[in-house]
Amino acid sequence: MKTLIIAATYLLYAAIPLRGNYPVISDSLENLNYDQLYQRIRNSKNTPEKSEMYLSVFLRKAKKENNILEIVNGYKYYMYRSPDQINMIYADSMIMSSLQTSENALISSAFLSRGIAYYSKKKYNQALDDYLRAQDYAVRTNDEYLIHKISYNIGNLKYYLGSYSEAIEIFEKCVSFFKDDNPKAYLNTLHALSLCYNKTGKYDLSSEINYHGISEGKRLSQTFMESYFRHLEGINHYFKNNYDSAIHFIKTSLPDITDNGDFANESVAHFYIGISYWEMNNLSEAIKHFNAVDEILREKNYIREDLTEGYRLLINHYKNNNDLEKQLFYTKRLVTADSLLKVNYQNLMPKIHKNYDIKNVMAQKDNMEKGSHRKDKKINLLLLLVISLLIILTLIIYSYFYQRKKLRHRYEVLIKKEKIIHKTKNEIKAASDKSIESLLYQLEKFENDQKFLEQNLTLVKLAARFNSNTKYLSYVIHNHKNNSFTNYLNSLRVNYIIQQLKNNKKLRQYTTLALSEEAGFTSKQRFVVAFKSITGITPAFFISNLKKDDK
Repeated sequence: MKTLIIAATYLLYAAIPLRGNYPVISDSLENLNYDQLYQRIRNSKNTPEKSEMYLSVFLRKAKKENNILEIVNGYKYYMYRSPDQINMIYADSMIMSSLQTSENALISSAFLSRGIAYYSKKKYNQALDDYLRAQDYAVRTNDEYLIHKISYNIGNLKYYLGSYSEAIEIFEKCVSFFKDDNPKAYLNTLHALSLCYNKTGKYDLSSEINYHGISEGKRLSQTFMESYFRHLEGINHYFKNNYDSAIHFIKTSLPDITDNGDFANESVAHFYIGISYWEMNNLSEAIKHFNAVDEILREKNYIREDLTEGYRLLINHYKNNNDLEKQLFYTKRLVTADSLLKVNYQNLMPKIHKNYDIKNVMAQKDNMEKGSHRKDKKINLLLLLVISLLIILTLIIYSYFYQRKKLRHRYEVLIKKEKIIHKTKNEIKAASDKSIESLLYQLEKFENDQKFLEQNLTLVKLAARFNSNTKYLSYVIHNHKNNSFTNYLNSLRVNYIIQQLKNNKKLRQYTTLALSEEAGFTSKQRFVVAFKSITGITPAFFISNLKKDDK
């Protein structure tokens, strides 16, 4: 730590000969003010030599005038414009410079900027450390924009960890705050909110936000997020089984995302293009894109849990084709990916709950105490008691054992619950319309004959089988089954596999992928999302507890 401080202090006061010789600087540049120099830095983005010159002038001017605010800005600009190998050196100097002041907002902003830089490199633990430091300083200010900006970035980490409901709560507050005065932050937050709804299986709501985001971007003359909304819309189409549309949307978004150097979304794009091709049985194209995901893992050390499905598909593919060499190769790559995910999740999850969630509760407590000074002492005591109880409750909720107990309870309820019986006969008696009565009889037979286990079953196919149309069948299912077609089909399949797992011990040895196929799902991901949405627990947790109960 001492060595780091010495190095950072040296960088703070030294000239900037880190990136080679500088162009000759004219006296006219020295006379420009900071705003003028900043504009030139921005305008020279595509001309490195000029950018280097303006950056050098900016920082030297700030040091000469001992202007700490502009020194911090100078290092920040260097951080954004420097190669990956050295940009964090400038980030550290930015932090050290800000700490020479007593300006909480400046220090908070510096830590936030470095945290964002770490996040862009997918170094999530370092990013979280800096976000939390930024929050510590931000709460001492009245800068609501800065506080919400930090919350937005912590929301991104919660999204990465899979805490989607908590991320949605953060993003909804940020959307309301940013909407009127901060168009870029507003559009970024809309996209983040849409991502969360996609992950929770609410694809129609996600699509609604995507199109709203594109429309709002045009209204605000800010189209920088359009490719990202299209990218996400392609993923929504994949989950709706619209594979051609998925490929089209994602492919058209990919050039902009690649140009932005956003290797994380580039990897996601290749995966969903690949798995769409896989579903269409175009294996050669699918493998090409899965290999692109692996290349990003190799070069950038980036992977996401859902992207590992590509490795599993390739392993099974080469196993079925007796290609032992490639089967072993992709098995090793999967192990590498899983190891990386395990390290990231184990370190981040307890830290973000301990340092962010509990601090948020404490901050709310402090705000409530400040607002209650004029009230009667008895009311104050009562408020403090309630707040203390809320803090204790929050700690319990976030503890590991409470979570396990909650999941176990859901499992026990599921075990005791008898097979869901769709009250089709009663509905048929109550139906006055002959065509509705006919459809309900056919649905009853469809359920009893377990035709819902057929893969790739769509509303169009079922309507044709019933000699009906999609609109009318959808109406009947919605009004008499109280569900959309997708949720109706998923509930039948999940209920079926639950009963099978209860009664057939051999089935408990199946892989998740094999179980998904047994239940009629076309992918492991859809099966897991549907199972968790309906039961509140994952298939793996359900099976592991079945096995424990058998011992």
